[in-house]
Amino acid sequence: MDVTAESGIGDPRKTVGAVWFDMDGDGDLDLFVANQNGDTNGLFRNDGGHFVDVAREWGVEAPRRSDEFGGAGVSVADFDGDGLLDLFVANYGPSALYRNDHGRRFVDVTRETACCSSSTPRRRRGATTTTTAGRISTSPGFS
Repeated sequence: MDVTAESGIGDPRKTVGAVWFDMDGDGDLDLFVANQNGDTNGLFRNDGGHFVDVAREWGVEAPRRSDEFGGAGVSVADFDGDGLLDLFVANYGPSALYRNDHGRRFVDVTRETACCSSSTPRRRRGATTTTTAGRISTSPGFS
């Protein structure tokens, strides 16, 4: 039996990328969908088996879209090491990196991290290891 509509994730937008993850730390899986052709993204919070789109409230809706712009893929990782899953959206157009703000919302950190900027190329030069006063630190070697 197809329960898509009853669950709250039945959606007419043109979705091309999706990822399930626990965005708010409540122990159940939520769903982010990257959409194309000018459609805004969706972020479906799992409220006990029924899903509610909270993309606007959580800051990942991406409403500034033209018909040519859209999501191509999405992934999650804890890029800042705080124990919360952050969100990366690869787009036709500018891609975006969103930091999970304590399981309450996402903050667009694309510009401050320069992760997706073509004006600041980052070349891999090899990692460096430094020992200072008995402490070892490793640099990933980006420039």
